[in-house]
Amino acid sequence: MLRVGFLFQPAHMKKPSAKSLQLRKEKLETRLREFGLDSTIRESIAFDETQYSYPAPHLSAERLLILLAVSFTAYNFDESEKVMDWLKKEQLWKSVSAHEKEFFRDPDPGEDEKQRLSWRFEGAYILAWALKMVSSSAEPGTECSKEQVNAFLQAVPTVGSSTEGFLSALHYRSLPEVLDENLFYETATVYFREIVVRDKENTSQVHAKASFERHLALSWLRNAAEQPDWDTAAMNINDI
Repeated sequence: MLRVGFLFQPAHMKKPSAKSLQLRKEKLETRLREFGLDSTIRESIAFDETQYSYPAPHLSAERLLILLAVSFTAYNFDESEKVMDWLKKEQLWKSVSAHEKEFFRDPDPGEDEKQRLSWRFEGAYILAWALKMVSSSAEPGTECSKEQVNAFLQAVPTVGSSTEGFLSALHYRSLPEVLDENLFYETATVYFREIVVRDKENTSQVHAKASFERHLALSWLRNAAEQPDWDTAAMNINDI
C-alpha cells in the first residue's frame, strides 16, 4: 500500500511493451560496456517502471534541498547552526533523516565524515535532473562539471534563501529515462562492491564516489514507498 503523498501508482501508468523493455535493456547493456561495467546481470522486467512507486515531485525536491544543505555544511561546518535554522524555517527539518540530524548537531564531526557527506551534492544534482530542473545528466566518469554546478545553482534556492514557490508545479522527466539511469548506477555500485571484496583496482571508466551518490538518490526515488526513510535507503545500498 502506498503512503499518502505518493503520486505514481502502477495502476495509473501504462505498462510498457516487452519490445520496448528489451530495447531499453540492450541500450543500457551497450552503455555499461562502454564504461567497462558488467552488462549481463539485468533482466528486461527490471526496466518496467510501473512496478515501482515514486514520491510526489515536491517530496523529491525537499530531499534535493536537504542533500544540498548536507553537502554545504560538510564544506562549511561552522555554518551548521545557520543551516539547521534555515531547514527549520523552510519546514524541511521534518524530512531530514535521523543520521543527518546527528551530523548537523555534532559539534565536531570527523574529517572523513565531512568529506563523505560533501559528495551528497551529486545526489542533489541527479534529483534536479530527474525533476527537469537541469537539462544534462551527470557524466558517469566524473563529478558534476563546473557548468552543471552553475546550472544547478541557478535552478534551485541556495542554502539560506527562501524556498517559497520552489516546491510547487514540479514534474518528473520521463520515468523510463530516470529508471534507466538508476539501473546504470545500480550496476556500477554492484561492480564497486565486488572489486572491494576481491581487492581489485577499478578498471571501469566510472567515478566511484559520484556514482554511489547518484545511485543512492535514484534508488530512494524508485523505492520511496517501500523504504521512504533516507537512512534506510542508504543502509540498503551499503549492504550491496
